[in-house]
Amino acid sequence: MSQLGNRNIVDIRFCCMTAVLGSKEPRHPQLVMKELGILYHNSAPKSVWDQWWFFDCQRIPDPLPKYLKVFDRDNQEHKRHFPELLSRDM
Repeated sequence: MSQLGNRNIVDIRFCCMTAVLGSKEPRHPQLVMKELGILYHNSAPKSVWDQWWFFDCQRIPDPLPKYLKVFDRDNQEHKRHFPELLSRDM
């Protein structure tokens, strides 16, 4: 089942541990996103979770690699960690 549903613009989490250990993808997350052809408005590292978050992503391949997950910016936990980046007015 697609993570994208009917959405053209989504926010994506890049899990560095899953990329390296599970998919043998050691390259920098921003480089990987570029090579996948994914465009994004903004990105932020989340070193505590070994993740990068990419906001307002477009041109998303389906299916996504296992280390990329669509996430809901309206989730309260995400809002607590990045209130300035998750504003719809950025």
